[in-house]
Amino acid sequence: MEIRDYGNGITAEQQNKIFELFYRGGCELTRSTQGTGIGLALVYELVLAQQGTIEVQRMTPGLAMKMYFKCKQV
Repeated sequence: MEIRDYGNGITAEQQNKIFELFYRGGCELTRSTQGTGIGLALVYELVLAQQGTIEVQRMTPGLAMKMYFKCKQV
């Protein structure tokens, strides 16, 4: 599954941290959106719990997150 975001994107440094619990990129003093930094950490743990993998690609503009899951053959 791929989720694509067309926003401002993230830096290489932010990319290395986005799955850390409570991490929020940017400057807290100038931030206009609220959040806790839990969302992507939770997504990461849920994907791993399903024996999946997640990958982040910086794009112009924005970024893409790809999640891979094993499927049983029917």
